[in-house]
Amino acid sequence: MIVSDLLKPLLELCESENLSDLHVSANTALMGRFDGRLKAIQEDSTWTEERMRNTVESCLEQGELKHLTEKLSVDVACSLDATRFRINVFHERGY
Repeated sequence: MIVSDLLKPLLELCESENLSDLHVSANTALMGRFDGRLKAIQEDSTWTEERMRNTVESCLEQGELKHLTEKLSVDVACSLDATRFRINVFHERGY
């Protein structure tokens, strides 16, 4: 996994907001888990399907992209400074 310029701001947001989880889905606002509850993080930050695809393709290595294409899901990890992130990328049913 590569921490691209498209992914880095999301990881920094997780750190600054003390989020345990970040939920990014096409055509919805960013959601984060804080103290066990999901909350909208940036109401005006709806991601298009194209933005999602570009971010995923900029971060995953070839083997990870192949796994995602074949299995429709991939688990990866990356680090930003001293923080380690686990990331699950998946296709929603019907897409």
